Amino acid sequence: MRKPAAEAVAPATARPLVSVVVPAYNAAWSIDQTLASVCAQTYPNFEVLVVDDGSTDATAEAVGAWTQADPRVRLLRKPNGGVASARNLGVREARGTYVAPIDSDDLWAPDNLERQVAALEEAGPDAFLSFARTVYVDPDGVPMPSDPPKPPQVDFRGLLLRNSVANGSAAVFRRDRLIEAGGYDEGLRAAGGQGAEDWKLILTLAARGQVVHVPAPTVHYRICRDSMSHAVPVMRRGALMVIDHVRRHGPRLAPWTYWHARTLMMTWMLPRALQAHDWREAAGLAARAYLLNPFWWVNPEPRGLIGRILWAGLRKAAKRLRGARPAETAETEAA
Repeated sequence: MRKPAAEAVAPATARPLVSVVVPAYNAAWSIDQTLASVCAQTYPNFEVLVVDDGSTDATAEAVGAWTQADPRVRLLRKPNGGVASARNLGVREARGTYVAPIDSDDLWAPDNLERQVAALEEAGPDAFLSFARTVYVDPDGVPMPSDPPKPPQVDFRGLLLRNSVANGSAAVFRRDRLIEAGGYDEGLRAAGGQGAEDWKLILTLAARGQVVHVPAPTVHYRICRDSMSHAVPVMRRGALMVIDHVRRHGPRLAPWTYWHARTLMMTWMLPRALQAHDWREAAGLAARAYLLNPFWWVNPEPRGLIGRILWAGLRKAAKRLRGARPAETAETEAA
């Protein structure tokens, strides 16, 4: 484990305290790297609350070594209750003006907190949260190939149609506003929709105040095959619950706005279901994305995805045909 040197532990300053909340479940394999990236922040005034959510591995022991090496790190332990309950415990125990969640397998660039707190301070009290740009990395922390980032949308409607925040490690919240919004919805897990809690909270806050975007790519989101982001049925249930909730309780928007939100979210999940060869789930996603939205074709994103899927299918079919020709020729010559 890379432990911070004693001189790296910054004293409290007049700058606002930030409470970094790290929910952790069986995270012994990654928690050292995550805490190293947090404790290396250039922002000088923060605390770190790691919430061990009933881990059965050596997560608590790994975090315990950090608590001895760095007085800013605290370990909280609780029975397993899901990521929302772990984050909420961290928020309750937090002492900071701002709360910065990060998942136990994600990483921050050293200037992440510096940039996000500066953006919030500059925007003033009407800014309820900020978020930075995300870079997707593999299990070893190596950046993965991706399309150029799209311009973010930071109003309620834009965040509903396209969740520009993207993940639970990218945002920094005003703690008082987060608490006023009710925190993370722990009921989604009981309803089989765990994983959409951060999107629901962000939409709740975006309906009430300003959201600030920090264009720097300071959040590294780790993509692992067994991570929650690959559990497509759970993601689908959670997304539909959130869309239905904000349709009933959020700002009054045209009905087709919520149809488009459903289409875009289901379209985003569709390639994951296809990669997993879950044809039944893929068919359900396609039905919700296209058949249940009579105006899906007016949105270029689902149109473009359909084109990419068809093109990829044609390329695979052509590749299989090219691979079959030599064998067919050999069989003909042998006959």
